[in-house]
Amino acid sequence: MAYATRGLIIAPCTTYLLTNTATPFRYHTLGKSLSNSKNTIKKYIEYAVKAYILSDMSNFSFSAKENMQSERKVYCADNGLIHAVGLSFSPNSGKLLENAVYNQLLHAGYNDITFVRKSGECDFIARRQGTWHAFQVCYKLTGVNCLRELSGFNIIDPILKVASKTIITYNQKEIIDDVEVTPFHEWVFN
Repeated sequence: MAYATRGLIIAPCTTYLLTNTATPFRYHTLGKSLSNSKNTIKKYIEYAVKAYILSDMSNFSFSAKENMQSERKVYCADNGLIHAVGLSFSPNSGKLLENAVYNQLLHAGYNDITFVRKSGECDFIARRQGTWHAFQVCYKLTGVNCLRELSGFNIIDPILKVASKTIITYNQKEIIDDVEVTPFHEWVFN
């Protein structure tokens, strides 16, 4: 069942996905929560991807079977669409920044963009010109979340050799061991 929001007719699945951009989900679980089958959800997301509204991303694995059954994330083609259609009770600055980083990775020519989620999470690993790079996105790096963001890179090391490790923030810049912390506006023009 669709409903109107700000003059648009929107399916509940669209609202859910745009509200939860950059949040891991499984087709089966999402289907249950929206009273649909996982196949209906997969088809719906497939249509949104073909319409260039969403990008669907799987958890990294060398196994094609695992990629089909693993957790997923979606990203929106435009943060403005998230504001127009998604429901928000807080600014969601971190998720909006992560969505912007995903779109910039595409624009900058990265491919095979995915995330790694095991005992922790690395927001993105992506390949450009045959070399893998790892990215974490954190709106504001603090003493409380710094260890979590850095540990996201540790789950990649046994899986894949990466050429660079970058934490993209709103406006912070520093080097922590072999990790570059850079503001989004500088990273975009790098």
